[in-house]
Amino acid sequence: MAMLHFLLFCLATAGIEAGPVVGPGSLTSYGGPQQRSQFGGLAVVQDPALGFFVAGSSIDDINGLYGRTHQVSTGLQRHNFMLAYKNEQSGMLLALVEAPGTPEGSRWLLIDSDLQDRFASKGGGILPGSGPKWSHLHRHSAEPSGQTENRPAEQEPDSKNADWDEYPWQVVGIMGEQMLNNLRNHILFREATIRKSLQGLGLPGPAPGSPEAAWQEGSNRLFRVSDPLGVALYSLPRTNATQIGRMSAGEYVRGSLVRNSWVQLEDRQRWGKQPCWAMALGPNLEQRLEAVAEEEVAGFGLSLEHEGPSVEMLDRPLAPALAAPDLAALPSGTGQEDSQGVQALRKEDRQQPQQQQQEQEQQQDVLQAPHEVVLSGALGSRAAEAARLALSDGSVTQVERGLAALRALLAEELRRETGPRSASQNSHAALRLHLTLVRALLKSTREKDALQEAAAAATFHPTAAAALLWLARCRLRHGSREAAFAALEAAVEAGTTDTAESQWGYSDALGQLFAARKTERLRREAEAAYMEGDFGTAASCYMEAIEASGAMVEDTWGRAMLLADRAVCLRRLRDLTGALKDLDASLSLVPRYKRAIFRRGLVLLQASRPQDAIAAFEGLLRLDRKWPKLIDWLVRAHMFLRRAQRSAGAAVGTCEDELAENYYDLLGIAVDFTQEELKHAFRKASLKYHPDKPSGSQRAFQRAANAFETLLDPDKRQKYNEGADLNNIFEELERRYFPERYQFLPFGDPFEQKRVLQAMNRQQRHFTQQSWQE
Repeated sequence: MAMLHFLLFCLATAGIEAGPVVGPGSLTSYGGPQQRSQFGGLAVVQDPALGFFVAGSSIDDINGLYGRTHQVSTGLQRHNFMLAYKNEQSGMLLALVEAPGTPEGSRWLLIDSDLQDRFASKGGGILPGSGPKWSHLHRHSAEPSGQTENRPAEQEPDSKNADWDEYPWQVVGIMGEQMLNNLRNHILFREATIRKSLQGLGLPGPAPGSPEAAWQEGSNRLFRVSDPLGVALYSLPRTNATQIGRMSAGEYVRGSLVRNSWVQLEDRQRWGKQPCWAMALGPNLEQRLEAVAEEEVAGFGLSLEHEGPSVEMLDRPLAPALAAPDLAALPSGTGQEDSQGVQALRKEDRQQPQQQQQEQEQQQDVLQAPHEVVLSGALGSRAAEAARLALSDGSVTQVERGLAALRALLAEELRRETGPRSASQNSHAALRLHLTLVRALLKSTREKDALQEAAAAATFHPTAAAALLWLARCRLRHGSREAAFAALEAAVEAGTTDTAESQWGYSDALGQLFAARKTERLRREAEAAYMEGDFGTAASCYMEAIEASGAMVEDTWGRAMLLADRAVCLRRLRDLTGALKDLDASLSLVPRYKRAIFRRGLVLLQASRPQDAIAAFEGLLRLDRKWPKLIDWLVRAHMFLRRAQRSAGAAVGTCEDELAENYYDLLGIAVDFTQEELKHAFRKASLKYHPDKPSGSQRAFQRAANAFETLLDPDKRQKYNEGADLNNIFEELERRYFPERYQFLPFGDPFEQKRVLQAMNRQQRHFTQQSWQE
């Protein structure tokens, strides 16, 4: 096929006007003997090609389209060029140069972008050779001059030799200008397609109104539609204005509360780029749009995941352990060694003592947070007014004015201090102002700025429990759970002083640390139960852990992980509705939680909803193209969908109906089953479909047997999962989702000649060995 294409291009010859004769380092017109025209089947090539298409080399820079060039670098003055072609993608040079002293008088070179001669081939013609016609130059630079010139161009074929793989095995001359331009356009189109795929632009984006779609950088607040009937959208902030749209219950949108109970929405692209308003309160003061809590909004922007080594365990096919694993051997969720002041926490019972918990709650009601102290006027009316504006639910302008005033007051206070102060020194104004600023930044969902200010406050006040507590809370907002738990331990170690913020910080940190330890113990017990195959107990432990984590309000990431982990247990228990509910709750906290998206696709696939599973896997692909075996799950989801479509149009009892059978649904097993689960499911199906049973038949029993035989054998199962009976959809889908994995090969298989030579070489070796034995 490649030769046929080559002949067609050779027939479309085109003359090239010769350039002037210039000195070394430049190009001269080709002066080779015209009587030595190269023959290719029915065509005679007398004129230089306009370009070459090269493929088959393991060096990517060699492959690609080469166009004729009349300019080369001045750093190549060591050669007298007769013809030169430049790789339009990598800059590699394919050139015919003079070679005095050789029988041909010329040779072809491949010169890299660093101006180093890499490969050489015999000249004497206007078309270069391919495969073993080339030889390496860059690996023999230490040899005496002249030895590389006399090295044989053709080497013994050896598929294990790296040199053999690096040769250009397909060199096609392009003789027509139109074909050369067509190839350029195809390459540009392919590169644009790959860029589009790598950026996720070819995939469906998040659904309008979803948490991920609503989340974006900005200062406007996030609202959720709380009215079960939804809310109407108007062009002006009055009910008699033109209605331009409607939002359903549970949808998210960004906006600002401007006029009384009216919210001006930010997403104008969705509503035709015109101003859009919605009523936050109904006529009876019922809530229609509710502001999303800032700790919930924090999870919307999380994308970096620190899940721990045990999380992937839940996504592997389960083989229950014979004995319960040692809890002490399981990885800790904090990853931190206990300090002396916190070691006693590990010895506590699962439940915090009731009396101690009640005392802590009563104490927490009396103590004041630093921003509450500032709001009370303890630092003066100017500071109180700045805090009121920064912490208000008013317009963005008011909040900005309050933040600027707080920063100015903090700068003044720091200038009055000669150096860093601890919480035990005589002035605590700077600490209170700093933590009020942190609280205001968190309330306006400026997580990065809040973390920077909290870190600065902890640096200036390293022994202040309140500063360490706010640092921990900011780290939790960012998903840095290990660092957050370390800050909580430091806050407890710092203890308490006679200041209100110190007592408040110590009490709050102690409560959160108790909750963290309890959550961690329950999570490890859940993992142990899961490994035993006791999914019900594991789900219950995860539920208790989720409830315990509620004390850590900012730990959005931790709750999202626990919900996603419990969903795995529910899926194993075949409670697919409950599993989807948990995964949706997890994604409402962290919309870009990739593992939850992946698990949601698995649940949808097991629930016989392949179309929704495809959407979930495509959403994961948009976030992470390197997710393990994602193409396999995409292919499986498409395969399920096509089988369902084929089954819907096939007559019962026909061959088409049997080919459309979903073996997983037939046996009632998960898509990631184990062999034990498969055997158990087949025994159950055999009893159900046995011909001797009232509900059985020979045909149903045989179909169950075929399903078992196919899924039991790894090779047959792989072919079934890849849709071998559906025109082998694996390559089709991989080219669609991962176009960068496939080379541009317009002239067919570039390794045809290589395989022929390798076969001849093996045959020759066989005959040689046989003759020697005889």
